[in-house]
Amino acid sequence: MLDMPRYYIYYSRPVKMVRTAEGRVQVLKMNWETGDFEPGIELVDELFAAREQEIFRIDDEEEFIQELERARGRHVQGEGPVFALYETINALVETMRNERRVFTDEERALVRGLRRQTHVLFEEHLAQQRAAAGTDAET
Repeated sequence: MLDMPRYYIYYSRPVKMVRTAEGRVQVLKMNWETGDFEPGIELVDELFAAREQEIFRIDDEEEFIQELERARGRHVQGEGPVFALYETINALVETMRNERRVFTDEERALVRGLRRQTHVLFEEHLAQQRAAAGTDAET
């Protein structure tokens, strides 16, 4: 039996492979517009093969969360506290790029901490949206 969950970056898209309550494998990919996860079963064969240079398995959940929040911060638009934090992170990254340098240890720790915060806030935002829509299915 495969260890689950499994985390991947598939051509820059965060993807996770989980086991359903029935014991089946479910592949979920991040939706570029909403930041939520949606079914991505069409990716299962490629994920298992992982021969492409653009498919990376991530063994650590914390690293996956960092990649997920990086993608959400780049692609998902909205208003509210989580999006203000994404703007702060993006401004820090842009400043570093403009200065043509790498993050200091302190800056790296700050960005990682902010991404942990955005993850919690974004997941709460998604839970509220699901509740408002009358669905409490968690992916």
